[in-house]
Amino acid sequence: MPFSGLCSGTILSPFYSRGRFGHTVDSVAIHCMAGTGSAEACGYLFQKPGQDASSNYGVDGEGKIFGYVDEDNTAWTTSSSGVATRSITIEVANSEVGDPWPVTDKALEALIELLVDICSRYKIYLNWANDEEYAHAAADGGPVTRQNMFVHRWFAQKSCPGPYLFERHGQIADAVNLRLRRGGSNIPVIFNSAVDARQGKSKCIFIGDSRTVGMQMSVGRNEHIWSAEVGLGLDWMKSTGVPAIESKVASDTAVCILMGINDFRRTNGAEAYSSYINECANRWVQRGAAVYFVSVNPVSKSGYNGITNEAIAEFNQSVRNKLNSSVGYIDTFSKIIDTFESPDGLHYTSTTYKEIYETIISAVKDGSSSSSSLFSNGSSIGGSPVQVDYMKINPYILTIDRDSPVILDFDKLHESRVVGAILEIGYLYDKSHNKVKFKQPRFERQYLSLQQSNLEIGYYFTARARTRAEAESEIDELSRILRNHPCKLGVWIRLEFPSKNVDINDRIIDYYYDRLVALGFIRKVGFYTTEESLSTFTWSKHKNNWLLWLVNHVTDTDELKKLLDPEFFKLPEQSEASSNFLLTEAGA
Repeated sequence: MPFSGLCSGTILSPFYSRGRFGHTVDSVAIHCMAGTGSAEACGYLFQKPGQDASSNYGVDGEGKIFGYVDEDNTAWTTSSSGVATRSITIEVANSEVGDPWPVTDKALEALIELLVDICSRYKIYLNWANDEEYAHAAADGGPVTRQNMFVHRWFAQKSCPGPYLFERHGQIADAVNLRLRRGGSNIPVIFNSAVDARQGKSKCIFIGDSRTVGMQMSVGRNEHIWSAEVGLGLDWMKSTGVPAIESKVASDTAVCILMGINDFRRTNGAEAYSSYINECANRWVQRGAAVYFVSVNPVSKSGYNGITNEAIAEFNQSVRNKLNSSVGYIDTFSKIIDTFESPDGLHYTSTTYKEIYETIISAVKDGSSSSSSLFSNGSSIGGSPVQVDYMKINPYILTIDRDSPVILDFDKLHESRVVGAILEIGYLYDKSHNKVKFKQPRFERQYLSLQQSNLEIGYYFTARARTRAEAESEIDELSRILRNHPCKLGVWIRLEFPSKNVDINDRIIDYYYDRLVALGFIRKVGFYTTEESLSTFTWSKHKNNWLLWLVNHVTDTDELKKLLDPEFFKLPEQSEASSNFLLTEAGA
């Protein structure tokens, strides 16, 4: 292949090796130009006698792409012949000279488009593990299944591609792979321009309503900045709340927004909040500040003034889905849902306010998604915002249980349009109803393998609870794992209930639903079951809340070690109960 069709032109360099010495392109190497010049200027530099350097492509700050060494030949770029012979190399112009060697948004967008074009032609996805040792082994001829992105700094005394691009390699890979799976370039990519800004902030700026006022009174005088009023919402936040603290936002601050309960009945309230928060965050992260949306917290279990906790969880999910990647999310809702104390159904006791406060402070100080209460990429325990509409691309889903191998032929799976996997997470009670360790033994390795292969993940677990207390124990174990292993394809329950306990089973299912919604799985919970097991509970009571993954096509759910296509989810037309079933297609 000579050059990408995205090129504005070519300036051929004489410094290259003919052919690729028997290697196939399976990798990329992104470099920075260490200068602010144009793509043409970089090309002329690669023609200059004595330079003895080149790359396949160059991208400048205006997003213009030029070709220097065609893809059939080996460019001299990364100080490693092993890297050069198997990779396409790209130089990207900087917007400023010196650390962190940043690049423009136009350059990033053009780089991603070029990578999408390259990957689609060579039928590869991008994987990034930030593993220098693995990269050296790959340069010596080893595999690139776990990581196929090289950086110059690993092979020479250089900082290339500079901190700015290096720290965004994971985001670049995600953006490219998302577009490859959607088959288009019209998917916006929002990079966090202050990706390190969340680390270890010493001062919080709280913006909130009456519940924030109550929290401030409970924790007493401190070094933090408070902007809160009773009974007010977004309009006050815009006119007064934010202007009051605007001049105080600096590189040592974390802005924590605790708003929303007073705008529940506002038309498009979640969208209005996320839009304004994104607008503010665009200013604040440029000053080095961290920005967080703190979940709207629960009301009494019977609801408050027509507001239910299910509606609150859905509001949180909606706001979270629309937030820029520069806005973190602190999930205090899930933290207190089972323990909070409220004298009036809306506000909290001093003990609960202090728990909320300590959760926020801990998350801000930690500043990374490893915190059990913080998911800084905008995700929750229920997973990152879903960006791929799997229902429209008719994909295949792989089911993996404890007997499935850890390593699969992921290249072949991608070629077969497999986009995700439903992974067995475990069970707490065995078939004899003995209590066992919940997590299945291969889970960690299977989860890591799926992550590295860029397959989306969902879970199923076998539910055998016979009492509410046992159901609580099951969900406690599930949520413990979910805190460190988020997923996008939902949680599916494989039901193995006693057939005679229908009323008890219905109550247990209601409990499962309430807890899973609190964990962030709005419209992403389902039963993974046979038609026969539907008789162990009253499906008509639950069908509006749960998806149904019906597996009558096999005699036992243990046989689900195969690829599933949408036909798998269709009921026989002669089934009298068909009209009562909520059917799903792969990836629901």
